[in-house]
Amino acid sequence: MKIYQLSFVFLVLLTASCTKTVTETVTKTVVEKEIVYLQKKNDTLLKVNLPTNDRDFYQFRILKNDTIFYAGKDTISRKPSFDKLDSIYNIKATFENIKVSIGGYYEYIQKAAIHNVTKTNDAGLKFDYIVKKLTQVYRDSVASGIARTKHHLQFFRPTNTSKPAYELNFYTDALQVYEDESLLLTTIFGCCTSLPEYELFDLRGNFIFKSNNLIKRIKTEYGSFLISLLKNQVFDAMTIVIQDKHKEKQYVSLSHEIHNYYFGQNFQLKIKNNKKTEKGDYDKPLESYHLKSLDDIEIWIPFGNKDTLKIPFKNEKAFGIDYPQIKVMLNGKK
Repeated sequence: MKIYQLSFVFLVLLTASCTKTVTETVTKTVVEKEIVYLQKKNDTLLKVNLPTNDRDFYQFRILKNDTIFYAGKDTISRKPSFDKLDSIYNIKATFENIKVSIGGYYEYIQKAAIHNVTKTNDAGLKFDYIVKKLTQVYRDSVASGIARTKHHLQFFRPTNTSKPAYELNFYTDALQVYEDESLLLTTIFGCCTSLPEYELFDLRGNFIFKSNNLIKRIKTEYGSFLISLLKNQVFDAMTIVIQDKHKEKQYVSLSHEIHNYYFGQNFQLKIKNNKKTEKGDYDKPLESYHLKSLDDIEIWIPFGNKDTLKIPFKNEKAFGIDYPQIKVMLNGKK
């Protein structure tokens, strides 16, 4: 089949999959590597102030790209400081609530909690566990605000509460246990313009997902998805990451040209047939939604302080493009 015919078929499929106008660039060297996405001014979240002559459209280029747009930094390790302080002050994990001042410099806080969780394995079998969670915090009483936290988990089967089936340790600022979802979420808080780091694990401590923003968990009739964003600093251009139940990811990277948005407004979900957008609740870093399909939502990203880029899904792929890495750029005038 000729290149022109391939391009025509590709264009027709994209046009049918999106409610917006989609056209292909003329340059033959980028066939199936670049499309143009036109956003109508009456399809925006806020007041429109367009830099185009006819003031009707923002025009975006969507590039398929073979490079990862985000290079995440390593998780901060807090273990060495805990090993040192534990050895100096002979701290033992007693699973009791304790708060003492030690050495004249450090305040030691220890809190215990108990959770009942049910773990489902790959074969669908369910196992009940009693989870004891011990949180230990060393806080510097001289340099206020500097603290190190360790979370120690013991998993007991109900038939044997004297000896844990297994144990897990996390050196992070916060650890949340999601009993219903059988998930663990660790948090290292950001400072100044740096963003927090969220990492999602299963109840065996196996890593699932990393994010710098609130994580949306979408459960559908055919699977489940995680949606969030990756970037290190508040003012960095973002990369939306969508991961399915097989841990396959699709990255949608935004160029710096359309990065200008209000502080804290990173992305929102718009559920179809729902007049409201689902804004994030920072008390709930992991939010779950039950939908028929991922195609029932759009990702909304406010930019330029006055407009919104909307990312639709078709066949549970961003923009209907079955490609792991795409980049969205403001193309200028129509």
